[in-house]
Amino acid sequence: MVGHTYYKMLFFWLFWIMCTCTGAWLLGLLLLMVSSSLQEHILLNFLIVIPLLSTLVGTAQWLLLRRWMSDAIWWIPACIPSGLLLLALGMSDRTTLFTWQDLPLFFSPLPPYPIFLTCGVGFLAGCCQCVVLGRSVKHAGWWVPVSVLCLGVGWPFGEALGEAVGAVNTVWPFFLGWGITALLSGMPLAWLLMSGRRVRTEEAILK
Repeated sequence: MVGHTYYKMLFFWLFWIMCTCTGAWLLGLLLLMVSSSLQEHILLNFLIVIPLLSTLVGTAQWLLLRRWMSDAIWWIPACIPSGLLLLALGMSDRTTLFTWQDLPLFFSPLPPYPIFLTCGVGFLAGCCQCVVLGRSVKHAGWWVPVSVLCLGVGWPFGEALGEAVGAVNTVWPFFLGWGITALLSGMPLAWLLMSGRRVRTEEAILK
């Protein structure tokens, strides 16, 4: 029984990485295509285009989560606030938010690269997604610190790695940023989904 659960968690982890990276790849491609337009119509695109783009990763993750969660469709809008903030941070004068040389400064409490930046995005994502997870699992609150750690640390390392290999102005910073984040967060999420499922009222009545 334990071995069966372990294999289910392992397969979930692998598919979580695959789905997240696929969504991130599409996000990067589309963002590169519309980047010039985003600069010309900042307010309109910030309110409409960027929220739509930020749902791509959430939609890719939903394709997996719908098999494990009730009301998993709400995972998609739950990804919009953090995705909106993350894309807005990326649309700065810098080509990438973090570079390989910046990583030592990332762990400093001093600007311009405080650890609170992406950890704050992770906290926002964790809080929004925790509400959705809480409808299906008992220990959903643990997702908030997991999101803070995984997105807060995984994203800058992935983006810096993309810059280090000379992949500036390509989809690689998005792909690697989300990929490392998924690599770190997939197994904790699998544990949450399989450690304690919440029985809904109508299901309990039927039993």
